[in-house]
Amino acid sequence: MAHSTDGAGFGVNQQEYLALLANVTEQIGELTEALNQELIGLIAAGTPIEEAMAQINAMMRAEFLAIFSAAISTITGEALTAEAAASYLSGNLTLSTRLYANAAQTSNVVETVINRHIGGYQDARALARELYEGYGFNPDEILEISPDNPVLPRRFRRAVLSDPPSQRSLQRAFTRAHNRAVRTDALRAAYMELTEAINQVEGNEGHEHLKKKLKVAYEEKARYYAKRIAETELARAYSISEAREIMADDGVKYVQWLMSPQHPVEDICDYFAGVNLYGLGRGIYPKALAPVPPAHPFCKCVLHKRLDLNGRNARPYDEEADRRFFRRFSQKNQRKIAGSASKLEAIRSGESARDVHNAGIDPVYQVRDAGTY
Repeated sequence: MAHSTDGAGFGVNQQEYLALLANVTEQIGELTEALNQELIGLIAAGTPIEEAMAQINAMMRAEFLAIFSAAISTITGEALTAEAAASYLSGNLTLSTRLYANAAQTSNVVETVINRHIGGYQDARALARELYEGYGFNPDEILEISPDNPVLPRRFRRAVLSDPPSQRSLQRAFTRAHNRAVRTDALRAAYMELTEAINQVEGNEGHEHLKKKLKVAYEEKARYYAKRIAETELARAYSISEAREIMADDGVKYVQWLMSPQHPVEDICDYFAGVNLYGLGRGIYPKALAPVPPAHPFCKCVLHKRLDLNGRNARPYDEEADRRFFRRFSQKNQRKIAGSASKLEAIRSGESARDVHNAGIDPVYQVRDAGTY
């Protein structure tokens, strides 16, 4: 594969890297769709649920490792077999261990959902809460819109929730609002379809429709887990290779953090791409001091070589740059970029935004300077 000097890693250049990520995402989508159909077929044929999930998880593990090993071999330029990929460190766990953990979590929820459905389980909204909580998307229980829920104000419960139609309407509105907060488009669509299915079941339109929508939610969840691991680890491998090449290139003095055009929401990447710490311009750093992506799961930011800069305007590290950067945004967006209100307060108190971001993160996934690689 041709080597490029414009932001290239050892195995691929930036354009090839982003195209590879898109291809991996497509492969994972095709894989999870096929495995979902396989699961439905096994259950329809009378295979015990636990046995069916074991078969599906084994196929998922084998196929995922094949996809991952081929992609990371292309990125690094070093061959990695599927067997060796199982021992690849994903944070403080091997890739194999992480895959087994995700499979176990998914299996437990799927088995519960199917067993209760087969047994005539009727509480569709409790089922939806189980999907949200069981998959770890929201550690807090979905709010129960009920006259018996003491969390809600007494006057509100008496005035509004004593009327069953009003109660159901509020339940639906709250669930839709929660669905819209889900980060990824595909999963958000799946949960919106699930909500509609629940509404139809509550209107006595039949359990078959709900059954179809539950399988969609499962398929998207399996895809989410696989994408999260693949994209995060491939981005880390690419960025480390890129950082090492940048440091070895004496012709490169400065680099710029570039965000993906598809960046979905404001987060810490806006900071790395927008702060002017050294007087060189927004998101531009002396190469040894440049933060290296990824900054979070699914991050597709890259470092871009700025061969056009001579450094005449360079200044020492500006300790006020972080606070000056955050003042450009609304209070809401400041909190989103910082990560939370407490993190924003720490930054306002003088802590480095990067240090605040890294606090509590597995050291493997902390944002480090290019010069440390």
